[in-house]
Parts: sequence; C-alpha cells; structure tokens
Amino acid sequence: MIYHDISSEVIIAKIENSYTITSSTDWVNRAPEWIADAMAIIDMPLSYKMQEPYEMEISGKRGKLPCNVERVLFITKDGKAMSYIVDGAMLQPNTEIELSGIYYYEYTKSGHIMCNFTSGTVYVYYKGLDSAYNKLTGLRFPYIPYNRVLLNALEYYVLFKILQKGGAVLGFNLSDNNEFTNPALAWKLSLKAVRISLLDDYSESMENIDNASLGFLRPTSNEKDKRDYLNLI
Repeated sequence: MIYHDISSEVIIAKIENSYTITSSTDWVNRAPEWIADAMAIIDMPLSYKMQEPYEMEISGKRGKLPCNVERVLFITKDGKAMSYIVDGAMLQPNTEIELSGIYYYEYTKSGHIMCNFTSGTVYVYYKGLDSAYNKLTGLRFPYIPYNRVLLNALEYYVLFKILQKGGAVLGFNLSDNNEFTNPALAWKLSLKAVRISLLDDYSESMENIDNASLGFLRPTSNEKDKRDYLNLI
C-alpha cells in the first residue's frame, strides 16, 4: 500500500477558492487543529508516525499539546517520565525511561495538560501526523494522505467547524437535512467512504494528481526548506 503525503494547506486553498466566508476572521489559524481532529475521528492508524520530541513550555501549570498529536506515549521533565492522572487514578507511562516521583499531569478537553508545577519545560513523546511549518503564518499544517475522497471530507469538516464557531459560509448552514447545503451532514455521510478509500492502493490515483495539488506534496529532503507552501494559495 503506497501512501503519498500532502500538506493539509491544500484544504485552505480549496476553501478560499470555492466559498465565500464571512463573520470569521480566525478560521485559517484554527484549521490545522480542526484537520488533525478530523483525522483522529477517521482513525486510520497508518497515517500516524512517531514524531520528534515536542518541546513544550508550561505556564500557569498549563501546556498546549501539538495540534498533530494522536497519542501521547510519555512526557518528560528533567529527563524523567511524568505520571499522569485519568479519572482520578495516578498512572505511569509504559517506558524504560526513569520515572519521576515528583511531577505529574492530567489532560484537559481543550488539548492542554495541567501539571502540578507552575512553569518549566517538558518534552512530549508522541505519535501523530507529520506536519509542515509555514513561515508566513507561523502555523504547522499536518501532512495527510493524498486522496480526493479524504480531501473532500476534510473540506466538509472545516466548513462545518466554521459554521459551528459562528462564521457564515454563503449557501451553507447546519439546519438543512441536505448534504449539499449542510457540511456537517456531508462530513458524517462521507466517513465510511473515506475509510474504505484510504485502504486502497494510492498509486493509481497519483498518476492523475491534479496540478492544483502538486505544490502541497511533501517535498524531498533537499527541497524541504526551500519553499513556503502558502505562497501557492
């Protein structure tokens, strides 16, 4: 099975070129996290890979997990793995790294962790979607498998979140029982097709990749630092 990665910035380009959005000034900033959330809902483990440890600052006992995280393996402070709290129980990560007997954390629904210390630096070891940093926006956009069914579904999800957050998309709403005007319904109905499609061999679809998406393909190692993908939007 061949997976070809593409920057999820292509979703931003597709939406900006196809829809009229008003009453929402921050949807582009929110889009990377929405896309990562959608990929977690789709739940295709082959898309997730071990990432480089993420250096995270703790301030006011809080730290923000990376937007592309799918599963945290463990978090370290001062070179030792921290325990964590789930449903009131103190748990220890499955790792050979020495455990800290002092520091611990718990997850929040907002994608943060709450620690038992006020400030400092921790390192998050996790699996997630690979991501590309864009210098123009200061955002990290997750890489996703190139698949047209997936791209359409993620487009629906971002439109749904824009509307859910109070934005307006011309011709769309969340009340119609019509997948062509209600992106939340279109997203829900697309999930089965997306999962089936992602299990197929990608090589045939890549032969016909459209020119509009070429600039968002994962660059080779010698090209990786030479371009800002959002310049193509």
